[in-house]
This record gives sequence, C-alpha cells and structure tokens, in this order.
Amino acid sequence: MNEKVIPINNESNPISQEADILDNINDLFPIVQMPKSGMERYKKVPIAGLAALGAAFSQLPQAARTIVQTTTTNIATNETLFVGINPKGVPGYLLENQFGTVGNIMQINEQGKQVIAGRMRFKALDSLPVTETQHTVVPFDPTLMVIAVAVMAITQKLDKIQESVEAVLQFLALEKQAKQRGNLRKLAEIAEDYKSKCKDEAFCTSRNHAVQSIQIMALQDIEFYQEKVGMELQKQKTLHLRKDATTLMDSVILEFAEYQLACYIYSYCCFLDIMLRRDFAENTLKNATAKMEKLASRYDELYTECRSQIAQYQRNAIEAQVVGGIGLAAKGLGKAIGSIPVIRDGSVDESLINAGANLGKYNRDIVAKQMTTVDTFEDNRMTSFIESLSSINLMYNAKDSLLTDGENIYVLSVA
Repeated sequence: MNEKVIPINNESNPISQEADILDNINDLFPIVQMPKSGMERYKKVPIAGLAALGAAFSQLPQAARTIVQTTTTNIATNETLFVGINPKGVPGYLLENQFGTVGNIMQINEQGKQVIAGRMRFKALDSLPVTETQHTVVPFDPTLMVIAVAVMAITQKLDKIQESVEAVLQFLALEKQAKQRGNLRKLAEIAEDYKSKCKDEAFCTSRNHAVQSIQIMALQDIEFYQEKVGMELQKQKTLHLRKDATTLMDSVILEFAEYQLACYIYSYCCFLDIMLRRDFAENTLKNATAKMEKLASRYDELYTECRSQIAQYQRNAIEAQVVGGIGLAAKGLGKAIGSIPVIRDGSVDESLINAGANLGKYNRDIVAKQMTTVDTFEDNRMTSFIESLSSINLMYNAKDSLLTDGENIYVLSVA
C-alpha cells in the first residue's frame, strides 16, 4: 500500500506556517464578513505576518498542526474471503467468466491472441482488513494568541520610545545610570526570552521573582522622587537672578528624570508580572491598570504644577523684570511721542515701539528655550503599558474581541 506522507510542520517554510495558523484560527474563530462600518475600535493584524512576529508565535504552527494518522481494522465476515497473490509478479490481467476469475494471468502475444502467462495464488482470510486515514486538528491554546498579540503590541511601542528613555538616562549621575541601565536591560532580556518560553512554568516563576524585585524598588523610587521634586520647588526665592532660576530648573529636572524613569520601570514590571503569571482574570487586570492610572495621574499633576512654577520663576528673575520694564517703557514712550502732532508722521515713534516689542519677544524666547528641556518630562511613560493591559482584558474577557475574515485578525481596542 502506498501511503501519502503529508508534512505537518515546516518551520523553514513561512507559507506552510501561514496555512497552519490560518486553518486553526478559522477553527477557533469562525470566519465572518467584516461590516463596512462599526469597525473603528478594531485593530487589524494580517495573518500572513503572524509567522514572522518572532518566537512568541513559533509555537502556534506546532500546536495548531494537522496530524495525519492511518489505522487498519479487521472486520469479521460470514463467508470465506480470499486474497489474490501474484508470486512471480507476472504482468497481465486476470481472465474472468460468469463465475469470476479462474486465476489465469493473461497476455496478448505478437499474433494478437490471448495466452496464459502465469497463475494467481489465493489465500483465505479470517477477516476483512479496512484502512482508515484520520486527519486530527490539534488546536492551539487561545491564551497563547492573546499573549502573542500583547507581546507584539508592546514591542512595537517600546521600540518607538527607546531613544527617548535613553535620553532621560543621560540626566542621571553615572552611578544611578548604571543601576537603572542594569534594571532596564534585565527587563528587556526577560521580555525577549518570554517570547520563546512563555509556556515554561519554571522560567516564568524564576524570572517573575526578578521582575517583582525591580518593581518594588521602582515603586519606592516613585514615592521618593515625587517628594524630592516638591522639596526642590520649595527652594524658590522672592528676589532672584536668572541664573538662580536656571539652577532651580536644573535641580528639579534631575529629580524628575529619576521620577519619570521609575514610573516607566514600574509599569514595565507590572506588564511583565501579569504576562509571566498568565493571570488574565478581569479583576487582576483592572486592579493593575487602576494602580498605574493613579500613579500616572499624580505624575501628570506634579509635572503641570512644576512646569508652571519653573516658567513663572524664570519670568520673575530680576534680569527678566528689567528687560521687560525697559521694553514696556520704550513701547510707551514711542506711543507718547507718536501722539505729538508735529512729529506724528515721522518714524521715531515706530522705532521705539518696535524696540520695546523686540525686547519683550527676547524675554519670552529665553523663557521658552529654557522650558524646552522641561518638556522632555511631560510624558509619564506609563500609558503604553496601561493600554496594553486594558487590551489584554478585552481580548481575554470581552465578547467578540477577536474576529477574523480569513486573511486578518481584528483585535478589539480600548475605547
């Protein structure tokens, strides 16, 4: 019997991987016709790209493969059956009459006549063998799909903000830079290894201990540097020079750099903690996002107040007041001269007015330039992780959160 061999998985062939994933996604998530409207909250993920998303998806073709199994069973019969055997492998055909075959193997000779070339042998069978081929589809764990989409989404977001985080690190002292770089590197390594070991319980348990340790330190830093920022702002003087305002701004920025980085690391840990424990219960996810949202709100409020005070402190510097006063005086003098009929048509008044306006603009430009550095810390760095956990909650717990049209997966997004 010739048995057809069907490959069940070929990791070097992305087309084969795509076919495997597609077949089983369709099995778990029935293909539906996507409506032309009302899909604004769904994010489209091409199925063709799943096999190329990295090791997080490498197990999907393996777990979603089709197993081909051939089984042979024997069926008892009420009469004796015989199987024909051609012992010498003589080519030809069996001669038959109205009663069946007599076992003669016939050939056509050169003269066009039928001749006997050999004889079949017949062996009695006790039962009738029946061969059956079964195609068994082994579906993948739907949780793995949620994990893979979540890892894909957060990886894309982290790639975009990596450079800005590196810029924030430059504000830290070398000793603190080394510590935080070490924590960030450890978290990145765990996230990368998780893509291929997310189903390894021993790996997830051991790595989660490291994540939780970093998370505790980050939360302590959040509380500490939030207080430090407030203490630095209290060092403002009623009478101060512009260099005093710059010194204050620099000291606040150093504390805010640590504060922002602590928020980022804490959120990163919250995300990895959930993923490593694979605890996607609705209460767990909502509690985690609520904690991060509260910390993010405190950060935003402090940043807004901090920026306002620093800008005001810059404007209240003695040099700024002097320049501003000269500008207003020049502008006022220009208007007064312009009211004298004799020289109203001249250009003296316009020159003075323009000089006053330029001094005012110069003063505003200096403050705006100083505030550019402060604006680096506007982002609390927590939003991406909050959105990712909210998305996981929808995918895992909401109805119709994963849909497919046979070519794409549509993931319900946070409103």
